[in-house]
Amino acid sequence: MQVFTEDQFGERTLTVIGARVLLVPTQKLVGGLGFPDELNHSWCYEATGPRVRQRVTLKDQFGENRVRVERPRFFCNPVEKTHGGVTTPIEEPEVHLTCYEIFGPQKTQATQFGVSNQFEQDTFTVTSFQLLCVPSEKKGFEPL
Repeated sequence: MQVFTEDQFGERTLTVIGARVLLVPTQKLVGGLGFPDELNHSWCYEATGPRVRQRVTLKDQFGENRVRVERPRFFCNPVEKTHGGVTTPIEEPEVHLTCYEIFGPQKTQATQFGVSNQFEQDTFTVTSFQLLCVPSEKKGFEPL
């Protein structure tokens, strides 16, 4: 299927195939953060399309990184999900994501923190980055 999208990197046509990844809202167990109820679950399809070839600076609680944004890897649709008899509705039907490969210097020191979501409570170890997912508008689609 071809999907026509637009995001901060411009308009592009993506070729998408089977669903590969489910993204679920997850709470970081640090600093008394609340768990947001209004976030979508996202069903992500493998995607190919033109390279972005732009540099961006990303800054979060783990530090600041200058990375190069390259190929699209996933296009994600909001999804209604039922687990354990509980259905999680789509909160924002117009919010899609395009996830791009990113490249840059990787950290040499790992950071650990606790997380919680509907499937698990665990400790994650963050050592490297691979993808940047950005909000995207889906302008249309057509079968191949």
